[in-house]
Amino acid sequence: MTSPTPAEKTTRLAPIFVKPADMPKIYCDGMSQLLMGYPVSRLTLHDLVERNPDDLNAPEIRHIVGELVMPTAGLIDMARHILAATGQTREVLLKIEGEYSERLHAAIDGTETQVDPLAGA
Repeated sequence: MTSPTPAEKTTRLAPIFVKPADMPKIYCDGMSQLLMGYPVSRLTLHDLVERNPDDLNAPEIRHIVGELVMPTAGLIDMARHILAATGQTREVLLKIEGEYSERLHAAIDGTETQVDPLAGA
């Protein structure tokens, strides 16, 4: 079997997406763990359940809400799309006000690095 020519690649029809009415929607506050491998990678997603504002030394309580398992190549492609969309909507995102605003500014500007290898463990 031969690879498609450039002309054949550009003449393919766009995929059709079917969205079931009962498709699960998963909300999460963040990613607890990322395991990149071949051929698939795994992202563990969590909700912040509890934080004690009176005790800064108390750990956050996080609830694992799901795990996304996908081909690593697809994960990298998704990351590229997220970064491209962030760049395209940067000004709109930076206008967000409120408690989350400072953290969002730092994340968009690349000044915030949160690496917690024990998170979710």
